[in-house]
Amino acid sequence: MILRDFHARHFRALEDFEAGFAPGLNVVRGPNEAGKSTLHSAITALLFAKPSLPPTTVPRVKSWYSEQLPVVSAQITADDGDCELTKDFEQREAVLVLPDGTSVT
Repeated sequence: MILRDFHARHFRALEDFEAGFAPGLNVVRGPNEAGKSTLHSAITALLFAKPSLPPTTVPRVKSWYSEQLPVVSAQITADDGDCELTKDFEQREAVLVLPDGTSVT
């Protein structure tokens, strides 16, 4: 599985952040407080967090600048094609679009 494109809205200090990743090793670097750990947390939330849980259980994902809860999404390449995974903590839903266009919630 390869994480290709990543997008986060209203995730802690990341108000509208996009990043593209290449196959192989990708290195994220920057000065202190640049958002490296926040990016790590956002990717972790995309892969493992349950947006269906009550918002009070996910305070560490809350935006610093908005009352809206975050939306994180990514294009993921697997052996059988490209998928898109979106987790919307505001709407409390997760959607996975499979390579054939089928949506799974």
